[in-house]
Amino acid sequence: YLIIFAIIGLSLNMFAQPSLDIEPRRVTFENIFNRYDYTNLINKGNQVLRIDSLSLTKSFYIIDFENAQQLPLFINPDDTVKVNITLTNFYNITVSDTTDTIWVYSNDPESPRDLRIKIDFFDDDYEEEIFEIEKVELDEDELLTFLNEYYTINPNKLPKSEFY
Repeated sequence: YLIIFAIIGLSLNMFAQPSLDIEPRRVTFENIFNRYDYTNLINKGNQVLRIDSLSLTKSFYIIDFENAQQLPLFINPDDTVKVNITLTNFYNITVSDTTDTIWVYSNDPESPRDLRIKIDFFDDDYEEEIFEIEKVELDEDELLTFLNEYYTINPNKLPKSEFY
């Protein structure tokens, strides 16, 4: 009987493993005024999850963890760590840079896991919204505010000056 209990004990231990779940799995930055978002790293397994590293393909983000935790992270079963994602360097983002993936490396058997990031600054509907706003009558202060925001988002559309 001792051999049977040893085999059962070893086989149960083989199924004990961490399991990383990322929620939400996709983060979307919809405009330059909303540059902060977050996601959660959740250990849905029955062993301690070790997050070794994160890999970013572009340098548009600052990633930090709640309570100033540092890598490697150790997440207990059924526990969560919040990951803050701050979009930086947004003025250098081009139309071709609107999607990205952050890879999360861990001791999860399915590592690495992906976190998708989408930047919607260049959505076609945005120009239509600008056009609609331009039809509204604005007082001088509102007009200056609008022009400042518009040319901050669209610097290539600055009018040519006759005073160069």
